[in-house]
Amino acid sequence: MWPFTRKQQQPQPQARGTLWPVSLWRPRGDHSLEGSEAIFGAVTLLSNTIASMHLRLMQGYREAEDHPLARLIGYQPNPRQDPFMFWQTIETCRDVYGNCYAFKVPGAGGETVALDILDPQQVHPLRDAASGDIWYQITPREGGTLYVSGREMIHCRHVGAGDRGVNPLTVLEDTLAYDDQMKSFSLEQARGINGAVVLDFPSNMGKEQTEKVIDAFMDNYKRSSGSLIVLSGGVKSSTINRSPVDAKVLDVDRITANKVARVYNIPPSLLGDYSSSSYASQEQQQMEYLERTIIPICRMYEAQLNLKLLTWEQRRQGYRFSFDVSDLVVADQASRAQVYQYMIRSGIMTQNEVRRRENLPPDPHGDQLLVSRDLVPLRMLDQLSITR
Repeated sequence: MWPFTRKQQQPQPQARGTLWPVSLWRPRGDHSLEGSEAIFGAVTLLSNTIASMHLRLMQGYREAEDHPLARLIGYQPNPRQDPFMFWQTIETCRDVYGNCYAFKVPGAGGETVALDILDPQQVHPLRDAASGDIWYQITPREGGTLYVSGREMIHCRHVGAGDRGVNPLTVLEDTLAYDDQMKSFSLEQARGINGAVVLDFPSNMGKEQTEKVIDAFMDNYKRSSGSLIVLSGGVKSSTINRSPVDAKVLDVDRITANKVARVYNIPPSLLGDYSSSSYASQEQQQMEYLERTIIPICRMYEAQLNLKLLTWEQRRQGYRFSFDVSDLVVADQASRAQVYQYMIRSGIMTQNEVRRRENLPPDPHGDQLLVSRDLVPLRMLDQLSITR
């Protein structure tokens, strides 16, 4: 049954099964999303950023709001998820496993009616030896094997030389193992804080007398809950004070966050490492994050959606998917006002375009471009006699 109809050279599916959506909350190992604060912070930052942007289906420079695909990506990608949850989940899969897969669920007429996110551990890309086409082998949890044509699967990944992306957690395996060891060492230190008492005995005290003093000391110490110490016979006591956190442990934590940021291509300052931060303003930090990290990820998703959801004829008609990166560029109030004033007075933006960005209702006369001087409509400029 379509879309699992195989080409002649493809192996026959052994059994039918259900394509279960991925579950991000099943138990994991220590080196995973739930086992490292730095990994969790990086993945949360990336997935929330991608999910916060508005994905539009454009035709030329206008949004194609009435197209069926616009409803699919902007309202309900599948029956279980809204657009924010969909993009948050798919980006989390990519960051945790190195690959993310969304199956194009077909309708009665062959059109795509839903996008189901699959468990990356159950999907394996295969390349046909004769034609070079990509197929995806799916092994559902209840058994059996399914083969899906590459055209019916949206596949995005981290960097990789083959058909699969490299898992970032594999790259960070040694770093996370060392971080775990240092955390265990720090916990052992914390258990011994102010817990060591040193007894200094005279050199002429015999073994038997020494044991009696120790027994008497422990008996009084326990009965008084550590508040009463009775010493005699020249015995002296002192305590060893230990710091709850070694400075070297903090250095290891900072280095771990720095390496995680490097692997996920995130500015270290966004994960709490400000040791090498040299930004003059928060806007410069945000712009570096957008240019180096977010925009390449958005272009990757856009390329896959354009290739897998649109036909070549639709592309020739000007249809394309586009993330609105401007949703993330939020300046302070004074800077926004200055930019808006410049854009309006230069005839680049209309007043209603600015009002839309600020979530204000449109003005009935706000759709015409203005020019500086007296802010007259451009179409009326040739009718006026303006002298310097």
